[in-house]
Amino acid sequence: MSALLHQLPAHPLPPARLERITPQLAEEWLSTMRANRSPSEAVVFKYAIEMDEGRWKVNGETIKFNAKGQLFDGQHRLRACILAGKPFLSLVARGLEEDVFCTVDVGRNRTHADIFSIAGWTQNRNASATASIIYFYSKGMATWKGPTSNRRFKRGTALADKLKTMPTRSESVSRDELLQFAEPLREAITGALRFAERSPAKRLISIPTIAALYYLFRDKSVPEAERFFEDIGSGVGLLRDDPVYVLRERILATKRDDMNMRRWPQIGLCIVVWNKRREGKRCKTLRITDGDAFPKIK
Repeated sequence: MSALLHQLPAHPLPPARLERITPQLAEEWLSTMRANRSPSEAVVFKYAIEMDEGRWKVNGETIKFNAKGQLFDGQHRLRACILAGKPFLSLVARGLEEDVFCTVDVGRNRTHADIFSIAGWTQNRNASATASIIYFYSKGMATWKGPTSNRRFKRGTALADKLKTMPTRSESVSRDELLQFAEPLREAITGALRFAERSPAKRLISIPTIAALYYLFRDKSVPEAERFFEDIGSGVGLLRDDPVYVLRERILATKRDDMNMRRWPQIGLCIVVWNKRREGKRCKTLRITDGDAFPKIK
């Protein structure tokens, strides 16, 4: 190892140190920023919410300045600090050479599935997708068009007042928050995934959607939840006015047209049909009307 070290050119890196960054300091640093990519509004909002709720963590990522004192990495964190109106801690590196700029942020960001894999979840992709569906439904954030922004839960705060004046945009749950939500449910989610993999319904509905709905439905009735997905998958013995038959035909029609029903409308319709069947109702069509509230499981 010592021989290899002798072959490397001497290139001492400037030290990074932990600093407390206030909104005022963030504004000063942003004013020094050299040309950089346009900021992502969604990322700024996400970081600001984490800072506002005290969930921001020092993770080893640095805010970077070049040898001229110009900021060239960290604008999203600094803009989030200003938006939240709260200080945060971060490692700060100064005096970096100009030629390192092109190496910053070129790697792929870790996904929710990556974080689940690191935490030891099997089938990490399906597990994280299943957990996200359960999370959004359980938090009351599900709509026909997809999860609503979690900003609507920040009423009465200074951050909420600022965000009201900005464009509404859906937000994905943070990786850490989703993992924290899912960990106590690990055994139940894993069992639901095993059920989904065996279910004949997986020919029509994705495994994460089956697993999430099975997890939610079985709180009402395990036998009914099992029969629901068996009937969707097989269609055997279903009458034409059975809500499950109508849903199955609708899904099959989209597939015949080389289309797939979008996830949240499909989830919503599954819940509508589940409720109708449990109430003993019959139907011949399923419609989604603008303004319809997302259904609650009965």
